[in-house]
Amino acid sequence: MTSRFRPTDDTLAMLRRVLAVAAMALVACGGPAADAANPAELPADTNAIESLTAEQARKLVEEFPGFEVQDPRYGISYKRALPLNGLRWLDTETARAVAAYRHGPLLLNGLTTLSAAAARELAAFDTGERTITTLHLDGLTSLAPEAAVALVEFRGDYISLDGLVDAVGRSTPRRPRSSYGEPAVTSSRPRHSR
Repeated sequence: MTSRFRPTDDTLAMLRRVLAVAAMALVACGGPAADAANPAELPADTNAIESLTAEQARKLVEEFPGFEVQDPRYGISYKRALPLNGLRWLDTETARAVAAYRHGPLLLNGLTTLSAAAARELAAFDTGERTITTLHLDGLTSLAPEAAVALVEFRGDYISLDGLVDAVGRSTPRRPRSSYGEPAVTSSRPRHSR
């Protein structure tokens, strides 16, 4: 009598991590997986990317044409966006590489933490004159003062921090766009009365 082994989700996740580490080792050694950083081998849905090296990010930014993303909160369609909502954190080098994307909005709504150094790199994100520069960081529920100061330097059109809550758990209030061209920091959550 043969028994069937059915791996649990945790076992599959661990196996994926082991295989990813093995692939990275082969890349580092110039082995057969040396082309693993090729964006063609990354998932077609960029939201499925859970980790990204700086080299992978550079190749992705250079070669990814972007695609249309709908934002149902505002009824907006973003053209040529780079959604990387599966990422939970970014190191400084990867943040610098991702911020070099020039085709459209950058959606990093999966980030749960953001260092001041990575925030400085993301603050440099600018698509130029071709399209509206929007940076979405809605997964952040808190932000260290140093990271917040770094994001103030963002000179794009719009930065979304809808996940932020204040010290007592209230969502951040909406702030309309400044008539002086300063970036708007907004929240789509309703205001709470005091």
